[in-house]
Amino acid sequence: MPIENPLLDALLTLAGGEKEVIVIHKSFVYFTGSLEAGSLLDQLLYWTPRARIGGGWIAKSDKELQEELMLSRYSVRKARETLEKMGIIETKKAQFAGAPTIHYRIKRRALTDAWQHWAAGRLSEIRQTDSGDCPKSDKRLSEIEQSKGAVCPKPDKRLSENGQTITEPTTEPTLTKNTTNTGPADAGSAPAPESPLTPSQAMFEALAQTCAWDIGLLTKDQRGALNQTGAKLRQLKGQRVTPADVLAFEGWWQANDWRGKKGESPRPDQVRAEWGRFRRWQGQQQQAEETQADVLRRSEVHRQAEDQARAEAKADPDLAEARRVWALACEELRGGLLQNAYATYIAPLVVLCPNGAFQLQAPTVEVLEWNEHRLRPAIERALESVAGRAVRVEFVSK
Repeated sequence: MPIENPLLDALLTLAGGEKEVIVIHKSFVYFTGSLEAGSLLDQLLYWTPRARIGGGWIAKSDKELQEELMLSRYSVRKARETLEKMGIIETKKAQFAGAPTIHYRIKRRALTDAWQHWAAGRLSEIRQTDSGDCPKSDKRLSEIEQSKGAVCPKPDKRLSENGQTITEPTTEPTLTKNTTNTGPADAGSAPAPESPLTPSQAMFEALAQTCAWDIGLLTKDQRGALNQTGAKLRQLKGQRVTPADVLAFEGWWQANDWRGKKGESPRPDQVRAEWGRFRRWQGQQQQAEETQADVLRRSEVHRQAEDQARAEAKADPDLAEARRVWALACEELRGGLLQNAYATYIAPLVVLCPNGAFQLQAPTVEVLEWNEHRLRPAIERALESVAGRAVRVEFVSK
């Protein structure tokens, strides 16, 4: 007679029940390379058709994903980074239920291409391992073939956001293979590169992303609104609007417009209406950046001049002192001469190594003669005022 164990019976009952079950498809773990990333991808694919936000966005805080997937906060963030590096999801932080929340969205085209490439490579690897003779009953081959298009119904039991169990029949995500390439395909080769987008297509996709609209789920009216807005932006006089500008509008909208601060995405008509404000802000940002760059450049020039002056003072103290005196004298001369006269005849003069006299080198004979016959008294007075002694000036040509 078996020994009764109430605790073991309760655990076995719990394990065999349908409540609070976490489903993780093994193919997603192989595809992403980690259990955590596979779990997150599985969960995002589950919630995508159930998203309550437009554009296919899913609002999930780290705490919610921790509870749904039984992962640590670090594991959730690591899984998110893995999927972002794979290029199959995109994320943004926006307001949801009154708080800033991470929003996720599946990049359908990128996921399709990556999945097909992985599945083809996986299938080729298995066939090579089995020396080209892999029976259909092989569990690994069956798994890959199912991932390439076979539908395998499974009961999907997950935790909803409010903790209730959602039980409904679901299938493995089926990604349709691109059939545009009718030539023979190498099972281990990468997918053919996509043709570049035209300017109109690039603008269309940028507007759809800015408005948080999923291109694969657009209605006829939405497509018309996006096309109309793109055409209006391209026709603006004196402006060259690029898709990058349209994507930058989303960041401005969320940071500066009260509707964006509430977590609302702009509509195409709102993009057109607020484009002027965005452009003015963009110009102010660019001007501020240029001003900051100019300040940094001037600081660097000033620092280099100071370093050069210190080096010259160390190598030739007399020349360094003469240049210091001349710089102060120039300030006095600047105030007593017309701006044009100072720029033409005083600014070009260069102090040479003094040899009993204050030598100033002129770049041309004309500048030398003008200073010799017209400006010598003013120059000597300025130098004597700064040096505190009588100064004899000599002008030499270059």
